[in-house]
Amino acid sequence: MVLPFPHGEMCLSILDSVLYGLLVYDGDRVSFANRKAVSILGYEDQEAIVGRPLLDLIHPDDRAVLWERIPNAAARHTVVGEERLLKKDGSSALVDIEIFPMKPDGSGKSLMFLRDISMRKRAEESHWESEKKYWQLFNSMGDGAFISGTIRSDMPNRISEINDSFCRMLGFSREDLVGRPVIDMVDSSSRDEAEGMFDRLLDEGELLLTLNLLRKDGRTFPAELSARVIPLWDYPVVMTVVRDLSDKVRASSRVRFAEKRYESLFDNLVDAMSLNEIMTDEEGKPWNYRLLEVNRAYETLTGMGREELVGKTALELFPGEDFLLFDLYHSIATSGESKRFVHSSIEKGTVWDMVVFSPEEGQFALLIRDITEERRLERLIRQTEKLRSLGELTGGIANDFLAYFQAVSGYGETLREDSSDPSARVIGSRIIDVSERALSLIRKLLAFSKKGDVDFCPVDVHDVLLKLRGLFSHGFEEGPEVELYLKAPIGRVLGDEGQLYNAFMNLMLNAKEADPEGDAVTVHTGFARLGEESCGELLGEPSPGDFIRISVEDHGSGIGRSDLSRIMEPFFSTKKNSIGMGLPEVFGIVRSHGGGLSIETEERKGTTVSLFLPLFKEEYGGSSFEGFDSVLEDSGRSREFKPVRIVCSLEESLLGHRPRESRLALEEMVDRGELSLGNAERIGLMIAEYRFEEALGLLNEEGGE
Repeated sequence: MVLPFPHGEMCLSILDSVLYGLLVYDGDRVSFANRKAVSILGYEDQEAIVGRPLLDLIHPDDRAVLWERIPNAAARHTVVGEERLLKKDGSSALVDIEIFPMKPDGSGKSLMFLRDISMRKRAEESHWESEKKYWQLFNSMGDGAFISGTIRSDMPNRISEINDSFCRMLGFSREDLVGRPVIDMVDSSSRDEAEGMFDRLLDEGELLLTLNLLRKDGRTFPAELSARVIPLWDYPVVMTVVRDLSDKVRASSRVRFAEKRYESLFDNLVDAMSLNEIMTDEEGKPWNYRLLEVNRAYETLTGMGREELVGKTALELFPGEDFLLFDLYHSIATSGESKRFVHSSIEKGTVWDMVVFSPEEGQFALLIRDITEERRLERLIRQTEKLRSLGELTGGIANDFLAYFQAVSGYGETLREDSSDPSARVIGSRIIDVSERALSLIRKLLAFSKKGDVDFCPVDVHDVLLKLRGLFSHGFEEGPEVELYLKAPIGRVLGDEGQLYNAFMNLMLNAKEADPEGDAVTVHTGFARLGEESCGELLGEPSPGDFIRISVEDHGSGIGRSDLSRIMEPFFSTKKNSIGMGLPEVFGIVRSHGGGLSIETEERKGTTVSLFLPLFKEEYGGSSFEGFDSVLEDSGRSREFKPVRIVCSLEESLLGHRPRESRLALEEMVDRGELSLGNAERIGLMIAEYRFEEALGLLNEEGGE
């Protein structure tokens, strides 16, 4: 064989030792073949190939295409790629072909390199067969998945494989997506984040992010992408699993809505509520609890803000908390049971209806309703019913005894007047005296039961109080004085003056006895407009309307809680020498006048008893009294009013024996500075006692000064 290379045998030895097949051809015929080329084509020696047409060595199915490319390839270095050659036995050999021209100008002979890839292809096919199940798994995944072929940031990352789930997710066919850049599937709102995705993959090897992807119909949806760089057939590719988050986002939205609704319900509950975490010691015994959450009602109940409560322990916030409750809370927090009970605090004077339950182990929730006022009203209703029953009972008995003692008194009077025996007349007087005391008690009982004879006519409450002040000023040398603050714009009511006199006197006497060492007992009057709610809080059940309020206040020891519920009962008294008919009589009188009564007391500080009597409408015509003192409404607000003034001559009023006009004119003169306050009080006392001439004399003295 004539060698186409210089240096003969040495060159042949080198060419035969290379791992690639080498063919030298000139025009259309083979002029040289090394041993590897002979082996690839299935021949025994080189002579069987040399001199043969090159076309004979190409697989018949590929000759036409490949033969057109060979002349062009001979002119310059060309990688032809994978092609099939025809072996001696008629089978095909799969090779990579690369052609080099032996002269720079491309003329003459060319060198063809043959790299046998048959074994690699068989290995790939075997590998592919063995991995079919994995591809089937890839294609049957519930989540979307795709493979993209490159991760170079300077080249578009195109989809090379995609599963059915991802096709359905986007609404595209497989043919629509394979070969397209990944970025085409990303919505504009997420493109900035997606464009940096592959650079991060180069650094980190895997990536998890959430993007908005585009469906075929233009709609977007949130998706979670889990991307990872993996080797596939010795090439690095990106495997991305896509999960549609639409349902999760909707569920999350529903959860957020439910949480917001729960928070709204929790925060707007009328009842106070707190979520708490139980705290135990090393032995597992409960010793404290921590507040995790509270609502607005709980803040109102405790008088503390959320920032002051949440995160703090019960012992920090409520040092006086009942330790016995900790065991109960711990039991509920660990067992999951619930319990309802009423908790009363004597120290705070509160009554709470409490429900305790466990939302999860180790925690308990407190639902608290403050029923202090509810219980107070219940006691008030029970007391009113009790007093009504007592009134009916005592009224029936008192009427019978009234008739008996009137008869006994008549017999005593007959004995005293008609008997000639002095001792009999003394006995008659004693009978009359005892009968009168019994009749007085019976009249008190009748007043309490509202069954006595009552002669109603217009009565000025202020006049009655001024008379009483005169009585107390001159009739009691010891004890506190009575101070009157008559600020009601009008004081006329429809009632029995004698009964009202007795009622006010009873209250003043009680006040003086409650604080015998005190400086003064104060009596205030004011205008009150009461609605149904305010009327319902009074003893006596008055109807809504306009009232004059008479409040008698002392600074004594107050009334104990245990006695407060019984002080209106006939014959109940906390004083040794009392028959216990003072307040019951007052209550009966007020009730018979269509009014109501309230008691405010605090131990060691004093008591205020307030009477509410309906104003005589024909007297004032239902005026609004804008500008006068203390209008009380259901809202609980009060407005400051100026005292009423009627300009008239005090002297003329005194001469005409008109006490009310005199008193009002007296106030006017004090306001103008025409009369000193001291002398005004003295004149006022004289007017109250109908000592008009003395009052006129003192007025003239004042004028002379």
